[in-house]
Amino acid sequence: MRNGTLLTGGGKDHKIILWDHDLHPERDIEVPDQYGTIRAVAEGKGEEVLVGTSRNFILRGTFNEGFRVEVQGHTDELWGLASHPFRDLFLTCAQDRQVCLWSSGDHTLQWTRLLDVRLYDDVIC
Repeated sequence: MRNGTLLTGGGKDHKIILWDHDLHPERDIEVPDQYGTIRAVAEGKGEEVLVGTSRNFILRGTFNEGFRVEVQGHTDELWGLASHPFRDLFLTCAQDRQVCLWSSGDHTLQWTRLLDVRLYDDVIC
């Protein structure tokens, strides 16, 4: 980090650890399992940390305030796309069992739902 401290992350414990100048753990924060495992950690503006995960999330946050989702995408093959007839919205669904509503007007994810495995199996069969 710019201030000489060190950040580590990427283990199965889903933790990002902030180490002080003497390499003693100072603070840690756990990334929720729903986002996947940590693949990349980068320094953002000020005290912000950017985290890339195995489930195609990019999180932004601090050790004090926690993380929020900046970017999310499907983690597997896209199976469906449906656009709204007159609004700037569209739905996607994929093999990852997620259904996502996107706004093409402001390029944001509006919501996402994870289909239940039992329901998902019935739909596929």
